Amino acid sequence: MSTEALMFSRLGRYALRTVAIITNFKTKITGKELAERTGIPTSYQSKVLRRLVEAEILIAQKGHHGGFTLAQEPTAIRLADVLRAVDAMPKEGKCVFEWGLCSSLEPCPLHTKWSSLSTQVMNWAEDSTLNDLCFQS
Repeated sequence: MSTEALMFSRLGRYALRTVAIITNFKTKITGKELAERTGIPTSYQSKVLRRLVEAEILIAQKGHHGGFTLAQEPTAIRLADVLRAVDAMPKEGKCVFEWGLCSSLEPCPLHTKWSSLSTQVMNWAEDSTLNDLCFQS
């Protein structure tokens, strides 16, 4: 099992990476530019962008001067909104060992520690906004 997948799926990490770039880009940015800046394969980048537009986190403008921008101010978009848009919020009851559902009644060996960490991550995502992703100059 890869430790990089413990917190967020690849799609979740790509979504956060994408909005971090867009948040810090002051004008529209194309999907191609995003793929280059994020290092995300074009097929994944398209999937992420489509879901973020559907969730009304991003606005897509087609055409010669098109591109992507945030749908709202960075302070109004929570990281949890971004993660939910790509179905990447940590799931309650999901076993870190991928043994199916685990609970306090039938816990896996890491259940107690993992539940605590998962709750902290969910709280962080709910309390943090895209503004928290702004690069400091």
